[in-house]
Amino acid sequence: MMRRDVVAEPSLPAAQRRPLILVVDDNAANREIMVGQLKVLGFDAEEAATGELALRCLAERRFDAVLMDCHMPLLDGYATTRRLRTIEGERHHTVVIAVTAHGLHGERQRCLAAGMDDYLPKPFRVSELGLMLRRWVEGAEAPRPAVAAAPSAPAPPSSTELDSRSIEGLRRLGVLRRVIDLVSDALPPQLVALQAAVEHDEWSRVREIAHNLRGVTAQIGARDFARLCEVMEAAAERQASSRTSVALRELQVASVPLLEAMRALRT
Repeated sequence: MMRRDVVAEPSLPAAQRRPLILVVDDNAANREIMVGQLKVLGFDAEEAATGELALRCLAERRFDAVLMDCHMPLLDGYATTRRLRTIEGERHHTVVIAVTAHGLHGERQRCLAAGMDDYLPKPFRVSELGLMLRRWVEGAEAPRPAVAAAPSAPAPPSSTELDSRSIEGLRRLGVLRRVIDLVSDALPPQLVALQAAVEHDEWSRVREIAHNLRGVTAQIGARDFARLCEVMEAAAERQASSRTSVALRELQVASVPLLEAMRALRT
């Protein structure tokens, strides 16, 4: 469990503390972005990288809401939420908002059936997250920004690989360098793991890695790469060996300019 900017004491009345949100996502870059968004909106946050850790956090203290990634290894967001509802019973109800890059038809209904309260597809803007939390969190009708927008700075290097608006948005959150570092360091080993999964027809593993990559690359504005990940994910869903092999090669080729664009932002 990792804690961020938690200044509110559980014993304080709700009116005297800032709402506390639990961010649950197995991808460190995604957590970094969501915590940055929450900070700008005036919320406190804690992080959990797995469903098991999330349940431990929820057993230790009460949260005003949970941002729950649906697709995590071992205990995914659906199973984590079902366990939470069983544990809470009728004594308490923690608001759980699904956050996922999965855009398949019926995904919202699947989240609600698992016991989640609402659904927010990734990538989302700060304003969209703010509207969602104001809908569900008491005392979040008009959260005051905890930090001012970052001062003007030179525009990031132009790149056909990364959407400039996404990069500027991360810069304003104050998380650009950290997120780019995380994605840059994680991408090569993830592609190696993806290749091994494709070669051994490990379809669930292929879907898991492709989904993870799709979500985080969409967050940083690598739209073309994210679309290739979506193709890979869909091919693995159909267990189409030839298509996943082609998609793997396309991702490997596309990763070269993407890594170069991210390297330029790290200098």
